[in-house]
Amino acid sequence: MKDNVVGHGFFRKSKTYGLVCGIALGLAFLGGKVNADEVVVPDGTDVPVVAEASQTIVEPASDELNTAISNAEDAGVTVSQTTSETVVNQEEAQADYATQAESLEAVTAQQEQINTENAQITADNQALNEAYESAKAQAESTNQAVSEAQSTYGATVTETTIDYGDGTSMVDYQAGQAQAEKIAKANEQAVSDYLAKKAEVDAYNAQVKAREDALKNNNIASDEANYLYVIGEFDTSATGLDYYKNIKVVTLDPDAKAAQSLGWQDNTTISNINGVTVTSHDTANDPAIYGTTSDFLYKITETTVGDSFTLNNVGTAKDGTNINAIVTITKASSLTDKEDSWFLIGKTADNGVAVDYWNYDNLELTFLFVDDNGNAIKMVVASVVGDVDNDQTSKIEFDGNTLNYVNPDGSGLIANADKSLTGLGFAVDGYQDAPQGTYLMVGSSTTVTYKHTSDDNVVDSNGNIVNYIEFDLFGTTSMVETEEFKYLPDPTLTLTSVSLPSSPVETPLKDNLTATYHLNEYDVALTTVKDVLNSQGISIDGGELQIGETGHYTLEGAKVLANGKDTLVKYDFEDYLDIEHDEYQGYSIYAFVPITLKDGTVIQSGEDLKAYAQAVYDDVTGHFYVSLNSDFLAQV
Repeated sequence: MKDNVVGHGFFRKSKTYGLVCGIALGLAFLGGKVNADEVVVPDGTDVPVVAEASQTIVEPASDELNTAISNAEDAGVTVSQTTSETVVNQEEAQADYATQAESLEAVTAQQEQINTENAQITADNQALNEAYESAKAQAESTNQAVSEAQSTYGATVTETTIDYGDGTSMVDYQAGQAQAEKIAKANEQAVSDYLAKKAEVDAYNAQVKAREDALKNNNIASDEANYLYVIGEFDTSATGLDYYKNIKVVTLDPDAKAAQSLGWQDNTTISNINGVTVTSHDTANDPAIYGTTSDFLYKITETTVGDSFTLNNVGTAKDGTNINAIVTITKASSLTDKEDSWFLIGKTADNGVAVDYWNYDNLELTFLFVDDNGNAIKMVVASVVGDVDNDQTSKIEFDGNTLNYVNPDGSGLIANADKSLTGLGFAVDGYQDAPQGTYLMVGSSTTVTYKHTSDDNVVDSNGNIVNYIEFDLFGTTSMVETEEFKYLPDPTLTLTSVSLPSSPVETPLKDNLTATYHLNEYDVALTTVKDVLNSQGISIDGGELQIGETGHYTLEGAKVLANGKDTLVKYDFEDYLDIEHDEYQGYSIYAFVPITLKDGTVIQSGEDLKAYAQAVYDDVTGHFYVSLNSDFLAQV
């Protein structure tokens, strides 16, 4: 007989990837009588024309490619799968996988180099952060110690900006930390030195306090607010300045300076003339000047209250400070309007300041002591004022003082309500008759004001001025001894705080690499094979079967591979038997290859599958149709 391949299988698939297994089924028709050698399809019967069927196989990644992917991911490469590509066959797919594996290995090597570099970057960043934290801790420790010392000792704090670099260098942080440590040690030394000095000052000031307590209980006069005490005794057995030789003025004021010299010195000059007119004066050739040893060097005219001038270089403090005096006219009322008013100024024989004035009822001058930089100086002045006689009035006042002068017994000076002193009913010559006509000016201030009021004897019966009135201030011989036993000011403590470092600027890690891979797919033809076997299972396709012999038609379904792209949802067999020569006696359906179900069950090759199938045979047309159950296919 001849076998014309009309029987075929139907394979309907839905799109998916990866089947559990392949499937290939066989169908055997058990024929009893086979009398013809070809199949004739009955008239009017439509036979399906089946196009060449195929299965798209997605080739699994090779072990080599899977290893390359795993190694790349372990190294840190981000590996992603892209769309599958189409190749011709399995061999080409595997060759491409080998190429992809080689590419991934190269990327992995690059990633491992990046990993090495990133490990170093991480270590460097950690070291940078540790250096920053250490520098910051040192700066904070330094500043904490400064804050505590400031609270405890009232320290003055200055801040130093430390160069920690730009936040990228561990070395710069370390250098900044070293500087902060150095400052911390310097602060510690400063505190230690301060405490030692403070102990010395406290011990010395305790001595000063003991001296002050003694002075308070034993003095001739005092101004306790200004730490000023007059001690000693007037020598009543002497006359002249010797009367005052045993007097001492003690200052305990740390802000005051005792005068070493005060008066008109060889280098004294006038400057900064404001308002008045100053001209040179020749005492020797002025007939109106007589009965004095003073030399009046300048004539001051056109005087108005508020006018001023500066006497430069009028003395030296005991600490060497040069003393200047800004002289301001604070009172200058004329005695008569018949004549002009003026005064002469110059020096006494003992370098005092001599003033001889004409036609003033009173003349008041204020002296502001300043250093060469114009800063006010609080001066301790102790000097004998003499020649207060003939009903003239003298007044000395130190700004901010309560003492101002000491009027000794025997001076003959009357104290007035305004604290001035008047010499009534006697005449003296300078200091010769001291204590008569003299007193001790004593004070501690930046400013001293002297006022001299005229007597009536300078005006004749016609109302004309007949002579000058002289008063002398300061001078070498008229000064009494001064002693400085001052309270020492507390030592100062200056500490240095430091700036904090800025946060580190870490080196960024290099980005991990990315890579892709793809699977390959190719088409495999799905073919069915029809054959005729005798009872011994030998193919007799195209041969003859004797009458009465039983033959077996076999229809081998196409092998559907496990790696197909689609899901198998239908697997059917269909054929037409020759109803004229053949007699249908039944069928068998069995597996040609092992079939693995999703639950792991394996259907072995040759195992009967009739339990999973349904068959329909039409004995009129010879149409035979077998369909595998859908629930079975779903498990494949």
